[in-house]
Amino acid sequence: MSRLSEWLGASGLEQYAGFFAEHRIDFDVLPDLTDQDLEKLQIPLGDRKRLLRAIAGLEGGGGAAGRSGFAVTRRIATRVIRE
Repeated sequence: MSRLSEWLGASGLEQYAGFFAEHRIDFDVLPDLTDQDLEKLQIPLGDRKRLLRAIAGLEGGGGAAGRSGFAVTRRIATRVIRE
């Protein structure tokens, strides 16, 4: 299992692991993804928002991501990235 797959699983979005691999999306491009990018990939609105919040948590943005309970996801993802 890839680090990205593990991170998606920890974020509750494991169904996108194969999809991200197919589109060659990895940690290096995650911060560049926008809502418009995810919409073009036909990801539903709710999941787009969840992905964007989880990505913001990875970036250490705190903000809405931290207040929305994604701090736990950030800690898990950081642990996965370091391993």
